[in-house]
Amino acid sequence: MKVIHIFPFFSISRGGGTTWLITEIAKAQATFTNVIPLIHSGSFEFDPELKNEILRFGVEVKTSKSYFNKFNIFFMPGLLFSSYKYLRQVDVIHFHLFRSYQNIIFYFAARKLNKPYIIDAHGSLPRHFKKKKFKKKIFDVLIGNKILKNAKFFIAENELSLSECVEFGVPKEKVKIIRPPFPVKDFKNIVVLNLLENKYNISKSKKKILFVGRLHKIKGVDLIINGFYELSKRQKDIHLIIMGPDEGELSYLKNLVFKYNLAEKVTFTGFIGGKDKLSIIKECDICIQSSLYEQGAGVPFESVLCGTPILVSDNSGAAMDVRRINAGLLFNHGNSIDLALKIEYIFENYSHIKNQTKIAAEKINEELSFENATKNYTFVYNDCIN
Repeated sequence: MKVIHIFPFFSISRGGGTTWLITEIAKAQATFTNVIPLIHSGSFEFDPELKNEILRFGVEVKTSKSYFNKFNIFFMPGLLFSSYKYLRQVDVIHFHLFRSYQNIIFYFAARKLNKPYIIDAHGSLPRHFKKKKFKKKIFDVLIGNKILKNAKFFIAENELSLSECVEFGVPKEKVKIIRPPFPVKDFKNIVVLNLLENKYNISKSKKKILFVGRLHKIKGVDLIINGFYELSKRQKDIHLIIMGPDEGELSYLKNLVFKYNLAEKVTFTGFIGGKDKLSIIKECDICIQSSLYEQGAGVPFESVLCGTPILVSDNSGAAMDVRRINAGLLFNHGNSIDLALKIEYIFENYSHIKNQTKIAAEKINEELSFENATKNYTFVYNDCIN
């Protein structure tokens, strides 16, 4: 069975967790299942090294030249001709985004060739921000509702995602819950490189608090800085590490740090991936997530697998995932005082929290390994064909 994964970006620094997940799913499908995966993306910030890495697993990556990238349009005119060529080779189409120019072209080609497709929206279905809400509504009226109607199935990452699909108008029987898998083997023998001390001059004696993710408004990094400021009034031996690429918030966040006079206690590293990323997570004492919206506990579960306790805001799908396996603590979203108090509680009960983290890591290893979880996608593909 041949499947094509479709997403505008093939770069983890640009596409974030979704690009990472697509590449890992494709690797696992090529290794553990009878699925032959193919990936299609745009050319914007394309990562050739990632392409070479996935090619070693026999996974091809096809690219279309994209234009108007600065306006976040990612227009791919070449797809008007090449989409039919790609889809003739495959049995099922796996969209990893709901709204994009790329999806429109592939949708019409899929309808013309009578190819089944599924939508794995990764949190892109709801209309979150006022600035984009109107654009999304226009897209949905013009074409989105048709794409939704003709999809064979929707993939939901957890119960929150399922309820979002149903509220959006997807029939419940079309929604399949597949919890995102993890490359658990990558976390078995993490080499600690002492990067925080050697590269960023952060003393080992400091209690290190970490955020990992895009510096985007939806990630709520300013809320973490607010909580860290409250904590700094009572604790002096602390340091905040903010690790991730800028998506419009870096200047604002640096100004906030300056306002609180925290420049010596906060480090911005930019994007870091691979072994360096895992080492930094392991070198830290706590990993915090405080998103305005988060579909699942991707980064928090990575932290758990690194053995680092997590603290997650109670307002999102990530909190649901954390509760489900008792993976860490939750705090009241937007409440900087509660965030500071929960950090203090973790430090005061660190041995107990570390043990809880270890037990949660064992559950993730059992339930969410790519070897086991990837088969769930195959079941859905078979249902599409049948």
